Parts: sequence; C-alpha cells; structure tokens
Amino acid sequence: MSVLKDVSLEIDPGQLVGIYGSRGSGKTTLLRIAAGFERPTHGRVLFQGADLAALEADRLAQIHRERIAFAERDAPHIQDLSAIDYVAIPLYGRMSPGAARRRAATSLTQLGVGDCRDRVWDEISDSGRVLIALAHALVREPELLVIDDLTACLGALDRDYVMSLLRSSAENDGIGVLMTTPDTPEILQVDARLLTRGHLITPGNDNVVDLSTRLA
Repeated sequence: MSVLKDVSLEIDPGQLVGIYGSRGSGKTTLLRIAAGFERPTHGRVLFQGADLAALEADRLAQIHRERIAFAERDAPHIQDLSAIDYVAIPLYGRMSPGAARRRAATSLTQLGVGDCRDRVWDEISDSGRVLIALAHALVREPELLVIDDLTACLGALDRDYVMSLLRSSAENDGIGVLMTTPDTPEILQVDARLLTRGHLITPGNDNVVDLSTRLA
C-alpha cells in the first residue's frame, strides 16, 4: 500500500513550506524521503540536481553533514551529552574540536539558549530542547532544513518565537525550510500544503498535484 501517491514538491531557497494533515497521513514519511533518509518506490528526489535516492551512502552522508539538516523532537542518542557537545556533532571532521565547540556555542547563543550549553537533555525544558535541536541543525549552515513536528509540544508564545527564528533563517540566510505541523495557525505563516490520502494539495486549490516527487 502506498503512503504517498504522485507527490510533487519544489522548495526554493528562502522558502518556508509547512505540511499539515491528520495523524498517519504520511507527513513524516514525506519528510524522510525529502531529506534522503528513505527512498521512494517511484520517482526522484532532486537536491541541487542530484537524485538523493541514487547516491552512494558516503556521498549522501556528506550531504547530510553539510547541506541538508533534519531536526526532530527526539532526544539525542547519547543523552548524557551536554547541549554544546550535541550541537557540535555535525561539525566534527570538518574543523577542529575547539572550533566546533565555539561555533556550537555561538549557535546556541543566537537561538537564545546559550545558558543551556553545559546541561544534559534531562535538565532542559521542552522549549529549550526544541531550540537546541534547531541549533544542532542550523550550526552546519544547511541549504535545506527539514523539521518534523518540532513545535507540537510548545505553547503559543514559544511556538511563535520558534516560527520567527525559522522565518528569519529562510529570509536572511536563504535556507529552504520544509516542516510538518499539527497546528493550523502556524500554517497561516508559511506556504501551506495539505497531505491527505497520499496527495499534496495547496489550500484553496482543488487540483491535486500529480507529478513525480521533486525537490530543488
């Protein structure tokens, strides 16, 4: 049974796209395919002209380290890591450990959670965890940021703050942002797409998009 059917989506630099739909509609599957973590059974997923589904593992891993970032609410695999060490992980191998930690500290400060740098996951609030997850993603200066249901646990004020950060990253840094959300008010601030019965629909447009999966 196909979760997604004839889905087409193109994201431009600086564009913020929000996917919403009912639980089990395939939002997470769509994001994981878009980010190159899962392969589609049909069609292509293009990133800067390269088909992610056709890349060898080492090349895809490099793209994930440097150009496509995936942010989600799940805790780090190593929960006794401090926030600064967790945020620095994508930078190890690209620069010295000291430089990686300095950039991680800057990223945490820019997102307003610099005071959490030495705390471990269990010592951090829900809103702090969301911002640290974003810092972990943004520290690599990606071209595409993919966010899975990151704001679902937040109240209105924290959610609005996170959304303002995402809009700033898109507008000022030219990052393409693709996110899922259960929250309709958020969708009012982004380019919305409804995922229903495996199809992506633009609100206000009765036509279901019916081309092969494509990201550019």
